[in-house]
Amino acid sequence: MSNEKYDRQLRLWGHAGQMALAESHVVVLGATATAVEMLKNMILPGLGFFTLVDGSFVDADTLGNNYFVELSDYAARKPLSEVLVKRLCELNPHSSGTACVQSCVEWSDSFISSTSGGRDFVGRFPTLIVTTPRLPAAHLRRLADHLKSAPLRNIPLMYVQTCGLSGIIQIQDRERLVVHAEPKQEMRVADLRLFNPFPELRSWLDAHDPRDEVLYRTDPAGYSHLPWIAMIYHALQCLRCDKENAEFIPCSKADYDTLRTAVSSLPYLSDRPPDGVHEAMENCRMILNRPMCLSESLEQLLRDPRANGHFIDWSGGFPVSGVPPITWAVLYGINRFIAENNGVPPFCGFVPDINTTTQWYRELRSIYNNKMEDDCCVVQGYAMEAINASNVMGGKFTSDTAASTALLVGEKTGLETEVSALTRSLVQNIWTLQLTTFSPSLDIDSHELLQRESFERYLSDCVDASEQFTVMLYAALLGARCFEEMFGRWPGLLDSLNGRVHYGDKDDTLLWMSDGEELIRIVGERILNESGRSDKVVDECLMRKACMEVARCGCGEPFPTAGVMGAAAAQECIKLLQHRRVPIQRPLVFDGYRSCFWVAEAQ
Repeated sequence: MSNEKYDRQLRLWGHAGQMALAESHVVVLGATATAVEMLKNMILPGLGFFTLVDGSFVDADTLGNNYFVELSDYAARKPLSEVLVKRLCELNPHSSGTACVQSCVEWSDSFISSTSGGRDFVGRFPTLIVTTPRLPAAHLRRLADHLKSAPLRNIPLMYVQTCGLSGIIQIQDRERLVVHAEPKQEMRVADLRLFNPFPELRSWLDAHDPRDEVLYRTDPAGYSHLPWIAMIYHALQCLRCDKENAEFIPCSKADYDTLRTAVSSLPYLSDRPPDGVHEAMENCRMILNRPMCLSESLEQLLRDPRANGHFIDWSGGFPVSGVPPITWAVLYGINRFIAENNGVPPFCGFVPDINTTTQWYRELRSIYNNKMEDDCCVVQGYAMEAINASNVMGGKFTSDTAASTALLVGEKTGLETEVSALTRSLVQNIWTLQLTTFSPSLDIDSHELLQRESFERYLSDCVDASEQFTVMLYAALLGARCFEEMFGRWPGLLDSLNGRVHYGDKDDTLLWMSDGEELIRIVGERILNESGRSDKVVDECLMRKACMEVARCGCGEPFPTAGVMGAAAAQECIKLLQHRRVPIQRPLVFDGYRSCFWVAEAQ
C-alpha cells in the first residue's frame, strides 16, 4: 500500500481503515450509471477487489449517461460489464476487477445455491453486495433472505437506485457495533477527571498550584504557562472550602458561573495572570463533568442483556448476530468496571491540546495514558473471567487437565491478545460506541413495506409542501417496486431487465401515463385511504405528481443525479467495509428537485 498515494485518506481513516478497504471485495449486480459512479468513488481511494455483474451489451442509452463507454464499444456490441471493468481498473492499478457477463438473476441464484447447506463459495467471497433495479424485486427478496438467515459470514446488502431526479439507498445488515465513529476533533469528549481526580493526577495538580510561591520563584517563565486544568482544579478547591463541602461538584449553569468567578479570583503571584486563566474560564462548562454523564447511545448499549454477561454461547463458525460474543464479553467488563467505580467509566485516554509547556504536557499525557492502560487491564480481566466462565469458546479454556492446558496454551494466549486489543479499542472510543440496527430489511415484500412505513407521521413532520413531496417520492419509489412485482417491469419501461427508456413515441407516452395512473392507485390505497390527515387534497396532488414523475422517468438515470447517488452510495459502502463511522440505518432518499437528502427515520 502506497502511503504517499493515499496520504490524505490515511489521515482520514488510518492504516487499519485503508487496509480494510484494500482487502474488501464488492459485488455489484447491475452496470447502471449509478453503480459505475459508486465503483469509481471506491476504486480511487483503493478498493481491493470488485466484481461487476451484468449480461447486457453496450447500447445507445449507455452512451448517453456513462463516461466510461465509447462509441467504438457500441459499434462492436461489446459486453457492458467487460468494457466498464477495463476502464475502471485503469483508475487505480491497486484495484482488481472482474467482469461477470451474466444476468443478475443468474448470479444471484448461483450464489444462493453455492452457499447453501454449508457448501464453499467458489472464488473470492464477497465482503459487500450492492444491487440495483437490474435484479428484479422478487429475486432481491430471495437474496436478502438468504444473506439474513443463512449461517454465512456477515455480508451487508445495499440497494441503490436512481430514477430521474430522485434516488434511494437502502441497507440490510446484521446489527453492528460501531467502534470508530470518528467524530470531528472539536466534538471529541475530553474526560479529564478534574472534579474527582485519580491519585496520580491529583498529585500532579497539587504540585502545580498557581498560588505556590516556590513554583513562581523557581520558574517564573514556566509559571506563566500553567495549564488551564490546574486553574480549574484549584479554583474548585477554593469553592469547596467556601461551601464547606469537600464533595461539591458543579452541575448547573449557576455553579459553573461561580466556578468561572473563582478562577478569575485566584491570587495569582505574577503581575500578569498565567496564560491558562482565559482558557480555564472558557472551559468552565458542563462538559467538564463528563464522567458522570454517559451518552444515551452508551447507556442503551450497556443496558443490553448481552452486556451483562448473557451473551450467546458460540462454539465456532459465524455468529448470527453481527456483534461477536467476545465483544459482548468486553462490554460486560466495561459494565462491571462502571458498577464498581461508582458509575465512572474507564478512562478513554484522549487528552486535548493544552496551552502549556512541552514538559508539562508530556507529563499530563503520560499520567492520563497510564490511567487508561490500568483501566484497560481491569476491564480485560473482567472480560476474560466472563469468557472462561461461559461457553463463548466452546468451553476450551475451562479444562483442568494438564494435557488440555498444554495443548491450548498457545490458543489461549492468542485469545488474550485479541481481547486485549479489543478492550483497548472499545475503551479508547467509549464515548462514541453505538450499536446500530438496520430496517426495513430488503427481504420484506414490497406491498408489506408500503403498508408498514409511517407516511402519516412523515408528512406531519414536514414544514411545507416541498418537504411533503420528498416523502411522496419515497412512497412512489416503494410503489414502483410493487408495480414491478405485479407486472414484471418497472413503470414507464417496456422491459424492466434491460433498463431501456424510450421517449418521443406516442405509444411510449401513453405507456408511462397509463403506468403512472396504476402507480397512483397502488400508492393511493396506502396513503390516502388509510390516512387520518386533514390535508388529503394537498396529499393527493403531491402524490399524483410524485407517481407520474417516477413513471415518466422509468429507470432513467440522468448523469448528474447518478453522480450524486453514486457518491453517496460509495460513502456508505466504505463505512460498511471499514466498520468506521455510522452508516445510514434507514432508507436514504435523494430529492433532486430540492437538491437534498432525507432519511425515513423510524419512531
